[in-house]
Amino acid sequence: MRTDIVDGLLTLFYDGSDKLFKSKFHVEEALLIVDPRTTNMTAEEMFDELSDECQQYFRERHSWEQVIIEEGVTNIPGRVFLECRNIKRVIMADTVISIGSCAFKLCRKLVFFKPSINLKYIGRRAFLNCNLSSVFIPPSCQEVGPEAFAYNRDLTIFSVSEHTELHWNFLHSTNLMKKSRFGAITTGEYNLPYNYDDALHANLHGEIQEWIRNCNDDEHYSLHRACSAVYPLKEDIYRIIDEKGLKAFKTKNALGITPSQYLRENPFTDFSEIDILRLYFSKKLHF
Repeated sequence: MRTDIVDGLLTLFYDGSDKLFKSKFHVEEALLIVDPRTTNMTAEEMFDELSDECQQYFRERHSWEQVIIEEGVTNIPGRVFLECRNIKRVIMADTVISIGSCAFKLCRKLVFFKPSINLKYIGRRAFLNCNLSSVFIPPSCQEVGPEAFAYNRDLTIFSVSEHTELHWNFLHSTNLMKKSRFGAITTGEYNLPYNYDDALHANLHGEIQEWIRNCNDDEHYSLHRACSAVYPLKEDIYRIIDEKGLKAFKTKNALGITPSQYLRENPFTDFSEIDILRLYFSKKLHF
């Protein structure tokens, strides 16, 4: 696999190999952390205690700032980018159909994720404890695993099709859940009764799924749908604001998100709200 500088970031061009992840080095690091001899050591001193081979392994993983999944790759193996703490951006070729469990877990600087438009499956804890503020799941996706995006504390925008199956706690401890109408406590976790049963939990999970998946179904939110679509169309957006007026860009849906926010965060769009406004005013002036 090659690396290069792209947009100022050290970029790994990933070919689908599972050889990037070596569990023995993660075990070596974990055993060192719990060793009582290291209690008063700094992080640098602890790193020096690792074997030379292990140090080199983590230096390489921590050097990557962007991952571009190459054309032809269909599967991202589980844990392959686990704890790659400096990855900021992940861009997938449209050949990718599945992301394995914990594939990007603990990539704490990950702020941008562009999925494949043919993605079908996102595994358990695939993006747990990253730094995503928005996620756009393509309509092709059939399943999002348990805790797939949990602990992305700033995650506020989550766009997903109505038919996608969303598993337990898929947005646990996120800003979106904290601001929801479901009684989440300040961390975004749910303050269920002490003696809650599985039926109560299942019912709550079902309500959350429906709330998120159907938030833009009402005709009142047609501009929200257009701006959060995979590859939104400029003419569709123009037609809606021509009917509803520019104020429609500022209308909030049930999640408290405006079309402007969707368009700005959408990784599939190649134009901005300013482009739409220019089109709008140029047509008004023309006529």
